[in-house]
Amino acid sequence: MSAVVKFLSLILYALLSCTIQAQQNREMQICKDEMHLSCGEVQKHKLLHSFEANPRTQNYDVIYQRLELEMDPSVLYIKGKVTVHFIPREDNFRKIYFDLSRALSVIHATRKADSLSHYFEDSLTLAIELNESLKAGMADSISIEYEGVPQSEGFGSFVKSDHGGVPILWTLSEPYGARSWWPCKQDLTDKIDSLDVLVSCPAGFRTASNGILLSETLQSGRNICHWRHRYPIAAYLVGIALTNYETFTDSVILESGSKMAIVNYVYPESLSAVRTQAFDVVEVMQLFNRLFGDYPFAREQYGQAQFGWSGGIEHQTMSFVGAFPYELLAHELAHQWFGNRITCGSWEDIWLNEGFATYLSGLCYQYLRPEWWKLFLAQRMERVTHEPGGTLKVDDTESISRIFNNRLSYAKGGMVLHMLRWILGDTAFFNGIRSYLNDPQLQYGYARTTDLQRNLEQASGRSLSWFFEDWYEGEGYPVYDLSWSQDNKGVTIKLQQTSAHPSDRFFEIPLPLGIYGRGRDSILVLDQNIREQEFFFPLDWEVDSVAIDPDQWIITKVNTIRKIPVSTSNPGKVNSCTFWPTPSQGILHYARQDDTGPVEIRLFNAMGTVVFSTWLYSENGSLDLRDLPKGMYVLRGSNKEIRFAEKIVMQ
Repeated sequence: MSAVVKFLSLILYALLSCTIQAQQNREMQICKDEMHLSCGEVQKHKLLHSFEANPRTQNYDVIYQRLELEMDPSVLYIKGKVTVHFIPREDNFRKIYFDLSRALSVIHATRKADSLSHYFEDSLTLAIELNESLKAGMADSISIEYEGVPQSEGFGSFVKSDHGGVPILWTLSEPYGARSWWPCKQDLTDKIDSLDVLVSCPAGFRTASNGILLSETLQSGRNICHWRHRYPIAAYLVGIALTNYETFTDSVILESGSKMAIVNYVYPESLSAVRTQAFDVVEVMQLFNRLFGDYPFAREQYGQAQFGWSGGIEHQTMSFVGAFPYELLAHELAHQWFGNRITCGSWEDIWLNEGFATYLSGLCYQYLRPEWWKLFLAQRMERVTHEPGGTLKVDDTESISRIFNNRLSYAKGGMVLHMLRWILGDTAFFNGIRSYLNDPQLQYGYARTTDLQRNLEQASGRSLSWFFEDWYEGEGYPVYDLSWSQDNKGVTIKLQQTSAHPSDRFFEIPLPLGIYGRGRDSILVLDQNIREQEFFFPLDWEVDSVAIDPDQWIITKVNTIRKIPVSTSNPGKVNSCTFWPTPSQGILHYARQDDTGPVEIRLFNAMGTVVFSTWLYSENGSLDLRDLPKGMYVLRGSNKEIRFAEKIVMQ
């Protein structure tokens, strides 16, 4: 970047940073809380064990679960009955397994009022023997009664805390913690088709959970809250929080024209402060509805519940948040589309959850708060390029810190989506994302990165294998060395690319280049396909400076930009070669008026790409250009002594 452009960029960055510090407290929290969000999501997984789908739970499908729970926020304990409706995938189905921590005691297991034998095969797997064999496809159900003190995994699978001296009990199961507090099928292969959650707690307390609150009944000094959810849901997205909540409701008009409730469960001491902040999610939802289609659970509602952790978790239809800053609310709401409607089918692909949520929170700035958009991009780019290594694909799913790596799964994931948008253009990009969300093979199910690639390719008509090889499986990012010069014909650009990573990968990303001078500016696109490449662009105004990727589309760090003065030696020999006819039908004749030795010839198309090159050794001859398409070209020739440029038209 030129000294002038770099200086102006630094001034802009400083002004934006100062502006952030000058905002009221709510706006001051935007960047700070988003960073805490990502760091907190890393923290909450540090103590969890590595996850693989339990192979013993893969021979049946869960179609319905009913959780009937007794809980008291002042006591770390749970007592419950879980009824499971399931369909075997194989004949002679006689034993069913569930993910459940042995820290909990199973009191009864029943089927059609008959008691069933049950035992733990290991510390995390409950086995129940049925009283008859079932055939594949034969729907059935059992009930499990259990109780005990859950051993909370990580930073929140089952936690008792307090706020303002009042107790609160909450769950945070992502990705492995559901088994610590209820018998479930905890994997990334099968979703619960339908769910009911009934929580009985002491009077004076209320429960927030998934779906809609069907009823709230006071019986014998206990408050029974019945939540109903009728969309497929992954086990880790089932959540419960109970304390002395106050509630208030906003509403949003969907793209379909219908009205939907947004309900907020808030600590009484936070109520007045949160009312204004929570309303921000209305405009955010309207933006997401417009870009990606209506909220995925529109037949029910969306909710936000305050809980005792500093970040947030995207429980389906009811996000839990520690506070209500703008970007945190946008991030968790975005997960309802990306993470909940479609859930990553492997922790290798966690970026399909977190990368999308990160980028969508940035889109809120672009479309709703544009003064923050450039700063958002600059911060994410800086975060990604802070270190050279690391693939977007999680290469070690046994490492929780690697799965939820902020630099890779969050920032790089978001900026890879940004680059896809640059390459495809807004129309193909957003059409492809909507196609991904509505793919009948994926919606309300699980997806892998190849599923996203397939939908983007279908929407754009372009192969993206090269892109995902570079940016999903590859490490590093491109570093550019650019030199440029200008004569009366236009601007010549020489571009050299190296990799920031020792793997030395070449990135075939089209590079935007800003050119500036005399109150004018333009964006050129350098479609680089070799490490060292020369481009020429006809230009009739004087350029003062150039800047690589001025709008921050590409993950890169620029090393060098240099202006090369045009040589004025041998001025009488500049136009030392004549070409005819022009326009040409494909055979271009030439005659030289110099004796300076071989001359290198390069022909540039309108995009500045070299489409033909050769050497002229004789005084007269012809060039066969019949394979080139019709259009305008610039022919440039040079050696150590001479240089020339001519416009050539092919008919």
